[in-house]
Amino acid sequence: MRFWAFQPTANADEVDLLVYGYIADSVIWSDDVGAKEFREALLEHKAAKRVNVRINSGGGDAFAGIAIHAMLQAHPAEVICYVEGLAGSAASLIAMAGSRTVMARGAMIMIHNPSAIAMGEASDLRQTADVLDKLRDSLVAIYQAKTGKTADELQTLLDAATWLTAAEAVAEGFADEVAGQPAQVTAKGDAVFFNSVSFPLAAAPQLAEAESPAVEPPIPEPARDPEPEPQALTRELLAQQAPVLLAALLDEGAKGERARQQAIDEVALAGHETLVARARYEQPISAEALALQIMRAEKANRATYLEQSRADAGETAVLPSPLQPGGADEETRTVKAMAAGGTQRRTR
Repeated sequence: MRFWAFQPTANADEVDLLVYGYIADSVIWSDDVGAKEFREALLEHKAAKRVNVRINSGGGDAFAGIAIHAMLQAHPAEVICYVEGLAGSAASLIAMAGSRTVMARGAMIMIHNPSAIAMGEASDLRQTADVLDKLRDSLVAIYQAKTGKTADELQTLLDAATWLTAAEAVAEGFADEVAGQPAQVTAKGDAVFFNSVSFPLAAAPQLAEAESPAVEPPIPEPARDPEPEPQALTRELLAQQAPVLLAALLDEGAKGERARQQAIDEVALAGHETLVARARYEQPISAEALALQIMRAEKANRATYLEQSRADAGETAVLPSPLQPGGADEETRTVKAMAAGGTQRRTR
């Protein structure tokens, strides 16, 4: 299993590259395929005129991401990057490799400072920290080439481990458009911007003709499409637009359900199988709620048992009070009868 796969398209001059897994520097686990193998596969498609890079990955090895970014930029074909789910960590570097980066609706980009696991003496740990600082500067350079942001601006985003929605990624310059939305053309200073990509103003007439015919600089910002109606958050929608998030939610849900079933086993009591079955499946409730139901049922059963025991013993004799006529003598006779094995009982 690879984190990437090449697939042919209907156009013989194009190829789809799916980056859908953990990005590895070299083969460690059975499902890892590293940057070296990726390069070999990419060279098999060097005749392609267009490479569509479709990304849904949480990232992986930073140096592998940098290497793949360089390979794609060096490829003679036009490279278009599509973020279809998540381009996180090292995968975000690959998303920066295209001449255009397109975000699917609901997709996200995540960037953060590089991290590592280190051990050894203090000097070893200091050296690791120095290497991480240099690696961070390398990441900043790649993001800077795409966004045009300053190093300080990018450092702030990296420090915050920033998650960007599709619209935010375009606004911040990490992507060029959201799929299905028209290109936005604006003029600012001596440059013209097609979405977040800037060109010298002198080149604007030719670019305007190619991207948006009959538009001459200065180019007004076109009217935006009305915001789409919000979609109900369903499992099918998550599977399509955020499969990584859906997998995480399902995993957490399975853990929670296993814990609930285990807790129910611990409070289950013989004689209450119907309550237990209902709590498990028909009307799922917590173990605490089930325990309360069992306690109430036990209390009701005990009350019924006591009533039945009294009924089985027969009516209870009502004895006169010693204050009533003949009461003291009657009580004396009752006590003697009980001592002799009589069945009468006195109640108060």
